[in-house]
Amino acid sequence: MDLGLAIEQLRSHNLSDLFTQTLGWNTPKDIATAQHLNQQCVPIAVREEVVVWQVSLTAKTRFAPALRHQIYTALQRGLPASPLVIFIAADGRRSLWCQSAYESALYVAGSPVTLWQYRLRRLAKGCQGLFPTISEGAGGETFAGLVELLCKGTTGIDSVAQRRMHSVLTLQRLMFIQQIQQKGWLAGDTWYLQVRFGEAMQKGENLFFATCLQPLYRCLSLPAVERPLALQQSVGTVPFLGQLFHTHWLEEKYASIAIEDSAIEAVLGWLSEQASVDALNPWMCGDSGYWLAQYWMNQRGVGDGVVCTPKVAREMCDRTLDQLLLNRLDVFASAGVRNKKQNKDTSVSDKALLSSGRSAQDKTLNDLLFTADSQVCRRLIQEILPELRILDPHCGSGQLLVAFHQRLTDIFSILTGYIQQTKDAQLKIWRSALVTANDAARSDEGSSTLLKNLQERVLKNNLYGVAATPEVVVSAHFQLLLQLVATAERMELIEPLMDLEFNVMPGNALMGFITVDEERFDQVNKAGADSVLQGNLLQPLAADSYQTILSEKNIALEHYQSRSQLLAETHSVPPYARAALLREEILTLDSRAQHKLDTLLLSHMSQQLGIRYRESQLIGKPHRRPLVLSDVEQFSPFHWGYSFNAVIKRGGFDVVACAPIWGAFKPTVAEFLQQSEDLAVQKGLSEKTLKTSKQALAKGDADVAEAWFGYQDRYVCMTDYFARSELYAHQVVTGRGRAQFVQGQLFVERCFHLVASRGTGAVLMLTDLLESDFALTLKGLLGHQEGAIEAICSDAEDSEAVTVVWEKS
Repeated sequence: MDLGLAIEQLRSHNLSDLFTQTLGWNTPKDIATAQHLNQQCVPIAVREEVVVWQVSLTAKTRFAPALRHQIYTALQRGLPASPLVIFIAADGRRSLWCQSAYESALYVAGSPVTLWQYRLRRLAKGCQGLFPTISEGAGGETFAGLVELLCKGTTGIDSVAQRRMHSVLTLQRLMFIQQIQQKGWLAGDTWYLQVRFGEAMQKGENLFFATCLQPLYRCLSLPAVERPLALQQSVGTVPFLGQLFHTHWLEEKYASIAIEDSAIEAVLGWLSEQASVDALNPWMCGDSGYWLAQYWMNQRGVGDGVVCTPKVAREMCDRTLDQLLLNRLDVFASAGVRNKKQNKDTSVSDKALLSSGRSAQDKTLNDLLFTADSQVCRRLIQEILPELRILDPHCGSGQLLVAFHQRLTDIFSILTGYIQQTKDAQLKIWRSALVTANDAARSDEGSSTLLKNLQERVLKNNLYGVAATPEVVVSAHFQLLLQLVATAERMELIEPLMDLEFNVMPGNALMGFITVDEERFDQVNKAGADSVLQGNLLQPLAADSYQTILSEKNIALEHYQSRSQLLAETHSVPPYARAALLREEILTLDSRAQHKLDTLLLSHMSQQLGIRYRESQLIGKPHRRPLVLSDVEQFSPFHWGYSFNAVIKRGGFDVVACAPIWGAFKPTVAEFLQQSEDLAVQKGLSEKTLKTSKQALAKGDADVAEAWFGYQDRYVCMTDYFARSELYAHQVVTGRGRAQFVQGQLFVERCFHLVASRGTGAVLMLTDLLESDFALTLKGLLGHQEGAIEAICSDAEDSEAVTVVWEKS
């Protein structure tokens, strides 16, 4: 495909030539021009039974959702596949591309064309549609197999679990490097890794990791001025990426890590295959994020889950972000009141509500933007979007965050196109701040810096996430930053990659303070150091309050930001060094604050909730003892009121959406073996051989019994917390004997408390849960809000999954 010609044809809306001459579609022969609602609908291309219709609106036509819906429905009737219907505005400066009754993309002349390059490339390959999807096949199994191959081929790391952790890191890094390589940014060679591998093979066996990859990692982590000359000459000219390629703690712990060539050769061959079909580019395809999501879910070995596909993620974006923006623009207010009134007395488990998620005639955000004026653009750019805060509290490898990032980038791109067409001085000043002088001189529509700055603003200001472990957080960082690499036109635009460490963070999202009851905290402190509170646990906090703890971070941030600015003005320290200085200081403060807040949580669990730790015994009843700080620390609580203080202080997040693991919150053999992999390998344990009854453990290995009891007792303690905390007052308890909670239900209630007033929550769940007692609990939690439940919408792609969406009054 001649991409330059395709872009010019898009800009001029010469769509017939775009499809039939440039994208390789066929000219329709047996399809006649149609007339609907006084609009002429012309078939301009066809491929694999998908017909492209062009609807050129006249100056007298008033575009409305009903018009779009009626024309699309009429053109779809009788066709074997959903058509692509393109509405072109009368001025020829914008077009709305509808690939279904629900999904559309908007092009506005003057907006960055990069995102549309990917859409056109997908259309050139076939009927892949306007948006990223996932490929059919065993891609996830192949990914997991390559991790195992790298794990078996790795030496120098004693622990099997840590070898696997290093293998996932290596595979992610190589996937990232492959994208850099495809740009020609590794010494100008688009086959850099493969060529260097061949050269290493000629010198001897198993040399590639030590002689090529590790030096490449080091160069990628350092700015060019700090790279030793010999290293620079060996590696060649490569970009400075920073944080992602810094020395990992595993590499610091194990100095003699090596990986066999055979394992790396298999990975490089696979990377070449994926590169040929753009499977690693998140703007082209959702495969890499989907594979990672599958892998981490399987690694948990617990509960059922629905891996969030790109289509499901877009659906959740549409039902939360787009609808929220419409509501805040007061466009859909009257219809919203009507829908809420209709649903007020409807049971959550009602099948009618399940199937009536939305109507294709409802106004979409793209419908609004298609007819936007300067006032709408100004409200979005100056008032609404800068204040928007979106959270995924169970983000995993970042599938939902990627979808939100792509949608927000698309919205900002559309708005910049309108700014090019308007005389609004304020909007033009806003846009000019995003574009360098060189880019402005080169081309308004092809601005290189504009899209990069838009994406970075979204990542920095709008998106937040929490994942269970640091390893999963790294996957989310890779996926989010990969989007910046994919859209960058020049190497210097990604140097260095931004740090997401304070936006997407590790921790147990279900435990930890959302806010702190300062009055209760102060009352506890007034007991004084002479009071024996579980061994004087509160003595270190006697002189502190929550505000004192929080102020430490805020004051330090202000102090070091001032210092960073001073250094910048004197030009004595480069920007990356200033950022590193600030980052290390904040991490130190965070570590101190985490210790203090964990201690406060210990007090809350012990004193207010009355929880004692239950230690299982091989003989006799469990031994109950007071909680100690190490008990709380092993839960890795995430303290929202500290880590995301500014957002919580203003009332919470505007959108909270997640796709949690479902299934009972209970210990399982599969998860135990994953968490205790080294012990399992040492003792030859498997799901078939490990028996967890007291009788079996008594006859078996003492180390296994101790590990299983410790793992099981942690679950018991967390279950006690969920049962007694007022933050989980709407849970349905299942199981015989001891209470069992459902993980997804816990996340529903957690999300509810994190959503701000007039914000929106959404949780992906299994369909059969709507037939369970949880449906009544859901109604009890959400239904007490005035008009709280806006929709429970099914996803056509996966009949097992539904998304519960609510607005918090």
